[in-house]
Amino acid sequence: MPRSKLRWNAPAKHEPETGPFAIEVNAFCERHTVGRSKAYGLVTDGSLVAKKMGSKTLVDVRSARSWYGNLPVLQSKAKL
Repeated sequence: MPRSKLRWNAPAKHEPETGPFAIEVNAFCERHTVGRSKAYGLVTDGSLVAKKMGSKTLVDVRSARSWYGNLPVLQSKAKL
């Protein structure tokens, strides 16, 4: 009976994520134009998922995308 070959680099059945899994708080602040206090406040209230790696705080990129996606859309007022 032939052995099946296990391919570790086989393509995923779903769309693979590109880019980093996490970014440093300063990078998050720069990308989303928020201050460090606001970023840490978002972590505290659970809007962002963050992890510690030594002294660095890393923000989960998926949670950052979710936070941004849940921001309200600005509705412009039509002039009459």
